[in-house]
Amino acid sequence: AMNVNGVALQARSARPIMSSLHGLFSVGTFVAAACMAQVVALRLPHIAASIVAGLLVLGAPLALRPLLTRDGPRRIHRQRAAPRRIPARLLLLGLAAICGAVSEGSLVQWSGVYLRESLHVTIAAALGGFAMYAVAMSTSRFCGDWIVHRIGPVALVRASGLLGAAGLAVALIVHTYAAVLLGFFITGLGLANVSPLVY
Repeated sequence: AMNVNGVALQARSARPIMSSLHGLFSVGTFVAAACMAQVVALRLPHIAASIVAGLLVLGAPLALRPLLTRDGPRRIHRQRAAPRRIPARLLLLGLAAICGAVSEGSLVQWSGVYLRESLHVTIAAALGGFAMYAVAMSTSRFCGDWIVHRIGPVALVRASGLLGAAGLAVALIVHTYAAVLLGFFITGLGLANVSPLVY
């Protein structure tokens, strides 16, 4: 729903904005990770933090609903015809979206587990690894619209994919905490603009 609203805003805008919108999403994940790191470091009750997070998750969409782009239902009159094949370009965009989402999701869900289980760091240090990734994502996304304006979306997606792969290689091959942090940072810079541009 957020991306549908973002695409509608992008269509009405005279300049690229999708990467910046996703940048705000990345800021939110960074703030959440930093808050949870503090909860762990201060040994606060996890149930209390979960209740606060749940209230925010439930309350924020209701509070922000008036800001959504107004878009009425569309009536499409379809005649019976033979099913059309999905264009190859759309399939490739779908594949790129899946690759971007899986890569992002893997870092969001598993970066802390990887640091904790493979490098045996503290929980706070493991959350710090994710925070590096989130900072890189936010930084890259806030620069993304400017870069798209200069080199175009196709060139940026290609470069982003290569940079993201290089970052993951560093994080997985060099087994030191500093190298993994650097790898996550590079991966964040690379993957940041794939999803917004595909949308």
